[in-house]
Amino acid sequence: MKNAVFNITCLSNKIVSRGSQGALLIYDITDQRSFDRAKIWLKELQRALGDTAVLMIIGNKFDLERNRTVNLEEAQEYANSMGAMYEETSAKENIGIENAFERLCKAMIVLARDSSRNRIDGAVRGRRIELVDDEPVRNRNKCCK
Repeated sequence: MKNAVFNITCLSNKIVSRGSQGALLIYDITDQRSFDRAKIWLKELQRALGDTAVLMIIGNKFDLERNRTVNLEEAQEYANSMGAMYEETSAKENIGIENAFERLCKAMIVLARDSSRNRIDGAVRGRRIELVDDEPVRNRNKCCK
């Protein structure tokens, strides 16, 4: 992949970076309250970033699956309903982290390309070019002058 610079927002406090192309929202799969708070943060992110950014919800602490309180299907369905991607990771065991960032970055590249095309298409559609022939029409037929 070519070097690409993207602005990614990671929420750990109430700071949201407007203009970000991507955002990670991480919650603890062993803590239902963490997931409930993540839902509030996601709405905050959507309000701040609109549809100009790729959003990903990450359920962390996958290594503690046996202590899970947030149902996987519930989390995935919620992410889908909100237009966000979903991944599960374990920061402790280094599981799924690279994959999550890779998916997010690839989706950000696609979004950037699509919005770039839309801007170009819109600019082309918005312009009118009128061709004018400045040279007088000469009668090339010698019989008529």
